[in-house]
Amino acid sequence: MVLVAINKQVIEQKFITEEQKRIMESVLQKHNENVAIQKTYYRIILDFFDKDISMEMKIEDFVNQIIEKNISKGILLHARILQCKRQNGIQEKIDVAISAIEEYDYNEIDSCRECLDYAFLIKTIIIGKVKLDVSVEQKYIDLGIKLCYKEEGCRFVSKNIIDSIYLYIDSIDSQFEKRELYKKAADICNRSRLYEDWTYFCSCYFNNIEKQEKEEFLSNNEKYRKYLAAKENMSVAIDEYVNQNKDKCKELMLESSEVFDELFEGKYNPALLNICFMARRGEVPELEISVLDVLNKVTWMDNSAFLNINKALAYILVGNWDNARKEIKEIDSDILEAIEWWSQEKVVGKTEKDTVLLLLLLENKIDGSIKEIETEQFWQEIEDNVSIPDEMKNEIKDIQQRYMRPR
Repeated sequence: MVLVAINKQVIEQKFITEEQKRIMESVLQKHNENVAIQKTYYRIILDFFDKDISMEMKIEDFVNQIIEKNISKGILLHARILQCKRQNGIQEKIDVAISAIEEYDYNEIDSCRECLDYAFLIKTIIIGKVKLDVSVEQKYIDLGIKLCYKEEGCRFVSKNIIDSIYLYIDSIDSQFEKRELYKKAADICNRSRLYEDWTYFCSCYFNNIEKQEKEEFLSNNEKYRKYLAAKENMSVAIDEYVNQNKDKCKELMLESSEVFDELFEGKYNPALLNICFMARRGEVPELEISVLDVLNKVTWMDNSAFLNINKALAYILVGNWDNARKEIKEIDSDILEAIEWWSQEKVVGKTEKDTVLLLLLLENKIDGSIKEIETEQFWQEIEDNVSIPDEMKNEIKDIQQRYMRPR
């Protein structure tokens, strides 16, 4: 088909020529009674908008065309998504999303794509209203929850709604409403295999019910009961490690890991990072694949300092300082907690502690508030014990002079 061929050409060249526009418009006019070709044309134009290929047309004008010609509710819904994304203000995004929801009856949704678009619009309304500190109408919460069951098991639809619920719950005062939402969100997460979110909402619900209800909840929820036991086992394992009982730590950590893998189908395993920490240090020789390969599977901790520092140290072991620094650069959470952990010299060792501080200094993740970096001893031990690439030595010398200068 001519339209499909032009679409492929335009996407590859990342712009559209006047001749290509003319051909597309002539095809549209020639087949103005052919519904399938009309839909193809408008989907292709939406694709161009989505990829920022200029059509010299405002998205609002294109949306109006779709409405006037009554092309397709599904295409209109997706056009509204693109229109929403192009708004600068939160209220403007909310207004577009509300208009789209009003135009499209929930009961008309008949594909996963439409369900996902609808979920995005619901998320835009809920999160936008929470950010503006205005009330969120109950119908949007109810619609979001219904969507998750309509397209049951779709992680993407559920994730949009669950992200909305996180913020919405924090904005409401009613403890009863919070508790009911925790329960509903936990069920959605379990069905959609969003297991980290499931543990969060289960724990929130559990912590907000009375003692007798807790006992009943645990009695009827074997999965959460096993999760709590494995989590406690993991906590004991970390205490054993701090107390230098590393063999006992390894035993308990591997037991917890097996339980988590069984419960969460390998999609979420809080023990895995701790096992990688030990394996990197040669304390879990039973690990049959490389530490980096395992760390790359820990997708539920993206940009957490604990994950990125462990990956950085694993890269340094193979001499790849460039990738190590990239990992540190990505950190955007848990940095204070990670510094506290790696400051325990008796636990992690002097060289590893110094290496972590150096990495954080190189990527400006810490400042001079850590007094140790102002000492000659710190920099001398870096020079003596850390294998630094020649091309980084001048950069490190500059950092040393910055923190060692008289104050």
